[in-house]
This record gives sequence, C-alpha cells and structure tokens, in this order.
Amino acid sequence: MLAATYRVTIERHEVGEIPALVYRSVEEERSDPPFVFVIHGLASRKERHLDLCLRLTDAGFRACAFDVAGHGERRADDTDLLFGPRSAPGFAGAFLRTVVASVAELRQLADYFELTRGAVVGHSMGGYIALQAALNDPRIEAVVNIAGSIDTARFPVAEEASAEVRELSARADVVARAAEFAPRPVLLIHGEQDETVPFTGAERLYAALRDAYGDASGRVSLKRYPGLTHRDFPPAMARAATDWLATDWQATKVVVG
Repeated sequence: MLAATYRVTIERHEVGEIPALVYRSVEEERSDPPFVFVIHGLASRKERHLDLCLRLTDAGFRACAFDVAGHGERRADDTDLLFGPRSAPGFAGAFLRTVVASVAELRQLADYFELTRGAVVGHSMGGYIALQAALNDPRIEAVVNIAGSIDTARFPVAEEASAEVRELSARADVVARAAEFAPRPVLLIHGEQDETVPFTGAERLYAALRDAYGDASGRVSLKRYPGLTHRDFPPAMARAATDWLATDWQATKVVVG
C-alpha cells in the first residue's frame, strides 16, 4: 500500500441513502482541488480502493469513493442476484438497473459537492458505470475505465428478458455511443488475460473511440497488462490511473456539450 506523502483526512458524508468517503490532504493548498470519483466493482465496496484514493490525494486530487446501490452498507433485496452467477435469470436486469441507479447517484453527489467539473475512475462494473456517467453528465471531464470495458454484444441478456432490460442493454452500448464521449480524455486499463470482462471489449471500445475522435484521437489511450486477470489490480494500475489524470486530464481543456 502507498505511504502518503501528506497527511490525509477521510471525511464521511451521507447523501440521501449514499454513504461516501472523501479523501483530502491536510496540507492541501488549493481551495478547489480537482475532484475524482472512485467507483468499485461488482460485489465490492467503497473501501476497496484505499490505495488508489491515497495516490490520488497525494497527487493533489480530492477523491470520493461511495457504495453503489446494493453494495457495502447498502445491501438490498436483489443483492443476491448481483452477487450470484452471471447466467442466472434476472442478473442482467439487476446489473443494468444498478448501473443506471449509480449514474443518477453520481450526479446527486456532484450536486451535493457543488462540482462544476470532475473525473471518474472505475474498476470492473465501476468502470462501466464511469463510462455511463460521462455520457450522462457534462461535468465529468475525464474517464479512467479499469477492466470495465463490457462488450454489450456479448452481455447475457436472455431471450425472455423484459422490454425494459432490452432497452437498458441497448442504451448501455458504449461502443455505439463512442462519439458522445468527445472531447473528454479517456483511459482504458485492462489485463490481457481477463476471464470475466474479456480484453477484446477494451480493444473494440478503444478502436471505436479513436475513430470517433478523429484528429483528437490522442486523447484516448489503452494501457494493456499482459498476463493479468480480472482479479488482478496491482499498484501499477493505480499509479497509471493517477499519473494519467495528473497529465492528460489536467493538461487538457475540456468543454463538453
């Protein structure tokens, strides 16, 4: 784990039903430091990415991690569906509804903290939520998606799924909506041996983004990690995400919408 250079305070906020932790440096000199949301993955919780939050704080950011619906302190009736087999009836609907709810809650948090701009880093399901959040909130200026490039063409939506689930799945196709991310900087980080969210999803999204961005394709990056699976989240990934936000996002003027 990273030993922070500066002293860090961790503030707990309860925004409606959302428990959130905000990490900031005691020695913080900026009155309005860049704000980064950190979103955990499926079957995880807000405390999972302490190392990443400390790195972000050490780099001059203010980091906010929160429990998404049905996770951490927020276990609910359909939590068992989310934590169960991906092929189980009802999983696709529970997953997609969690993504939609989390996007809305991220907007709620941004309002609560009175943000005008920010970035988001997500891991696994959290990475997918990060992409969806950027599509739905112009205040999100940069996205780091770690092992969350879900290819909806391979998403297990059963033939008997409801019209609601089918519509949610279609709207969640980030490849089809690649042009809507521009001009935001986007970083995809993915292990090449990922058995849960195949690396091919990251490659497909990366290609779609670069095509959609045209002359600004340099704002899109893919960092691959040979040999790493979905379970792997080494410090190198957290460091890569932090360094990229400190350079590519902070050095880029982004005007969305």
